Amino acid sequence: MIKAVIFDWDGTLADNLHYHFLAFKEALKGKIDLKPLDLYIREGGRSFDIVSDLLKSKDIDIDDISEIEEVVETSRKIYKKLAGGLKMKPAGRKLIMRLKKHGLKLGLVTGSCRKSVCIHLTPDEMELFDHIVTADETKNPKPSPQPYLLCMRALGIKPGESVAIENAPLGIDSAKSAGMLCIAITSTLPEKYMRKADFVVPGLLGAGRVIEGLRK
Repeated sequence: MIKAVIFDWDGTLADNLHYHFLAFKEALKGKIDLKPLDLYIREGGRSFDIVSDLLKSKDIDIDDISEIEEVVETSRKIYKKLAGGLKMKPAGRKLIMRLKKHGLKLGLVTGSCRKSVCIHLTPDEMELFDHIVTADETKNPKPSPQPYLLCMRALGIKPGESVAIENAPLGIDSAKSAGMLCIAITSTLPEKYMRKADFVVPGLLGAGRVIEGLRK
């Protein structure tokens, strides 16, 4: 029996990945010419790891980690300017309210820092989730199972009692490694990148129908 649903944030509940792309592209200007797919297939991990992997993929070696940290901090400042007014997807809020009505516990697991999430969610919206795990609360980010395991432990549920909603390969790997069912939505990447998920649907309303089917 499904007792909890745990959401990813970037690209899943928030239509914000284009802004992250623009921010990273500007912050990496002069180093690499970033393409959307370069970021989207790595999305879900910690920003430091994303930048490091992007540079390595272009055969750029940086020994001084402060250079990577500078890129990350610059991207965060640009993102805040670009996406500061962005809110949760209306479909996401609608699904959350429907799931709460059915008595399901709700979690949020994201590779973003808590400050980044708080830009978009009001305190009342934060309270919609029974537990939130951000990059600040975990040593091992996605694709490690740790973020989802931490959230499930806080919710008091077992992997077989929960389902994750994700939009990217790293998040899917994280959820599956944690022993969860995973629904992937094709909000930023086509279905071919989501093959490890148990279900693939176009959007959040489709994910809601899958959850309703699992609870029957």
